[in-house]
Amino acid sequence: MHKTVFFNDWIREWLNEKSKYVKESSLALYRLNIRAHLIPYWGETNMREITDDMIQTYVRQLSGEGKSPRTIRNILTILTGSLNHAMVKGVIRSKKFHPVFPSSDTEKNQDVFSVREQKRLTEAIESSENSKVLGIALCLFTGIRIGELCGLRWGDVDMENRVISVTQTIQRVVAGEKTRLLISSPKTRTSLRKIPISDRLFSLLRSFTTEVPEHYVLTSSPRPTEPAVYRRFFNAFLKKNGIRKVKFHALRHTFATNCVNGGAEYKTLSSILGHSRIGTTLNLYVHPQMEQKRACVELAADILK
Repeated sequence: MHKTVFFNDWIREWLNEKSKYVKESSLALYRLNIRAHLIPYWGETNMREITDDMIQTYVRQLSGEGKSPRTIRNILTILTGSLNHAMVKGVIRSKKFHPVFPSSDTEKNQDVFSVREQKRLTEAIESSENSKVLGIALCLFTGIRIGELCGLRWGDVDMENRVISVTQTIQRVVAGEKTRLLISSPKTRTSLRKIPISDRLFSLLRSFTTEVPEHYVLTSSPRPTEPAVYRRFFNAFLKKNGIRKVKFHALRHTFATNCVNGGAEYKTLSSILGHSRIGTTLNLYVHPQMEQKRACVELAADILK
């Protein structure tokens, strides 16, 4: 007769095993989802009694609570991963789980700054005396992520060869009952990369650069700032200059879209963005403007002329 194992106990064992193979930032996300979602629902459930139907009911509940498809996928990845590990260890009998993941019925539109907005943005950056605005320019002209921006030090900026080295990222992660600022290598191996500095960005960098390689670009000091703090600065900057409020990530989307619209080769762009697959670049970061869409439909109509 098999010993009864409750989810509450098993998920902790699974997490302990997982901690040997994943980055600390991923582990923090696992802990957060386990504590906030999985244990409250599954905690006292006998592992051997969990069925595919029960999981699907859970998916519907999460969706009904307004959880985004991405959040639900993250939660289910942990749940199914722990169940698969339980099968390998003989805690539950071998069976297949096929949860139907939710998907959005509408096209996922990501904000991109228009050309007019970009001009207004760069004018505001160039007229500002606050060195913090340099971070906005760096993301607009290189496409780096906000965590990578916060982790950028002046030693990573090679002004002589006009190259920026992305070597680390900063994020706030859950650590027990508290949170802490984590400085680590970027999310994937391909995220470790070198990005050329354009002429316009070079002139901006030259105005603010320091002689201390260990100092962070955004703070000009040995202490970094964190993404949430810089997002607030970005929002305030947009409001002050009468520019439409969008998420900070729109800078990365705008950079990628500008590159594609300018005729950039996809593989090169993917490398600059730190993607391991070109498909990720095209699916997530390329947003044709109305002018490009209009030109496309005119191509089809021209066939009939």
